[in-house]
Amino acid sequence: MMMDADIVAVSPSSVRRVLRGAGLLARWNDKPGKKGTGFDHECRGGGVRQ
Repeated sequence: MMMDADIVAVSPSSVRRVLRGAGLLARWNDKPGKKGTGFDHECRGGGVRQ
């Protein structure tokens, strides 16, 4: 970190470490993904040819 006359310069990795330590970089979407669960084909009608 470098400080000079009210100007501060820090590296991006330092900013990330500090914000992550304060809990401010938590993921906004905590739900697990649906990848690999497949597609449900329960609707079979209304213009769908079989």
